[in-house]
Parts: sequence; C-alpha cells; structure tokens
Amino acid sequence: MKRPMTTGELFNKIQGILKEKDKLPDILDYGLATYKSVPIFKGSGGWY
Repeated sequence: MKRPMTTGELFNKIQGILKEKDKLPDILDYGLATYKSVPIFKGSGGWY
C-alpha cells in the first residue's frame, strides 16, 4: 500500500507539471534564486 503524499511532495509534483507545460509563475520557481538576485530593502538605511 502506498503512503499518502506529504505537502512538500505534492508541491514538487505540481511544480514539475507546471514547469513541463511552461506555466510556472516566477514566484514559485525557487531555482530562480540561484541566478537572479532580488534587491532587499533594509528599512530607513536604504537598499543592500
């Protein structure tokens, strides 16, 4: 008997399906973090 999927496994499966169909929104593509930097605002001190 197969065990139920965990939330993480389900997310990864859905993410894979969306990537295959080129429908994955950038916000869910965690691979972007490795090559696309995002500026971080540090409050009144300005940007990093």
